[in-house]
Amino acid sequence: MKTLIAILILIPSLSWGGTKSLVCEIDTKNKKSYNIFHSLGFKINDNTKEFSYYRITKNSDGEFFVKSYVGVHKYNEFKDHLHFTRVQSYLNSRYAVNRKNLKLNHVYQNGVPSNIVIGQCKIVNNEKKIIKDLNRIIKNEMDRNLI
Repeated sequence: MKTLIAILILIPSLSWGGTKSLVCEIDTKNKKSYNIFHSLGFKINDNTKEFSYYRITKNSDGEFFVKSYVGVHKYNEFKDHLHFTRVQSYLNSRYAVNRKNLKLNHVYQNGVPSNIVIGQCKIVNNEKKIIKDLNRIIKNEMDRNLI
């Protein structure tokens, strides 16, 4: 049921427009070269094709927190994925979210999404839920002694 809702929300021809929110969690258990700094939250506006995003960062005291990047960031829509550019993350600035299964991939310099899945996204209700889920990721990683 969740997959069907995700497909209906992310496919523009079947979508009702408006704002959508996604949380994309990186698979740090299986992707050892990635860490929680790659986990992201997106607030997407279907009408303007703009997005704001949230990511996990660390302050000078070593404390982890969720930082928001609100502004005019444009995303591109393709048949199979949404392509987010200019995202300040730990290593890369281009991500793609597969519209069918909500898998997260990096995007190569030439604009083509990598075949390597680095995480899984899910649709959440609002910005508060994005922040809550990213804080949960921080807590889980701390509990696993990975950060």
